[in-house]
Amino acid sequence: MLSVLASVLAVVLGAAEVTEFDSDLAKARVDAAKNDRYVLVVRGEGGAADGLRAALRKDRDLRDKVLYEYDVVHVDGGAGALEISDPTGAAVARSDLSAFSIAGALDAAGLLAFLKEHQPERRSASKILKAAKARAKAENKRVFVHFGAPWCGNCHELEHWMAQADVAPLLAKEFVDCKIDIDRTKRGRALLDKTRTGEPGGIPWFAFFGPDGEKLIESNRASDGKNVGFPRGEANHVHVRKMLEAGTIHLTEDEITRLIASLP
Repeated sequence: MLSVLASVLAVVLGAAEVTEFDSDLAKARVDAAKNDRYVLVVRGEGGAADGLRAALRKDRDLRDKVLYEYDVVHVDGGAGALEISDPTGAAVARSDLSAFSIAGALDAAGLLAFLKEHQPERRSASKILKAAKARAKAENKRVFVHFGAPWCGNCHELEHWMAQADVAPLLAKEFVDCKIDIDRTKRGRALLDKTRTGEPGGIPWFAFFGPDGEKLIESNRASDGKNVGFPRGEANHVHVRKMLEAGTIHLTEDEITRLIASLP
């Protein structure tokens, strides 16, 4: 969890150059859309902005709220302000940072209440999976459903691998991506327990479904029933290859080999 928090704070606490703002904002919107989060733009420097940084270091509740519900972009310059938008860029809420100042110090409780009030609505895990299956049927693809959580470092490793420039196009050719957050989606953990048939284990846990909605294979190895998690090492690579080959529609053998070779 500490590594995940560090990556979040690196964005929040280390202000981006103004010239990088557009690209940072575009990336935040992509990540927010994938994770059912909103985008939080923090503007300004000094004064209230410094107070915000200090509060994020000290206040766990505030830090966790940002980690769970927002993708953050920080930009220097201008009056200190917070701007919340959805992944499409539609404005949700805005407030001057000075509104969260008491006697020159940041009112962490007030800011936390503001972020809670405007956080995205939690969606149903079963509806997310149902929509992915419907899209897969329409596009004649399989569904790559993966269960994770904001605090799970290996889950983020899996997602980073899936987003790599040499990996993402191959996965998109074959799969509809379906992420389910066991902490943030409604009944996410219950759906994980229902979907997983192998030995109970950690996350990330993932499975492939066919275009007709049937589960083809899961990340629990057939040999011992254990979850491969983020697949490192030869034994786990062998199982992931079996997964990629199970019910393959569009991927070639060479493309599957390239995907396996890209794993650590």
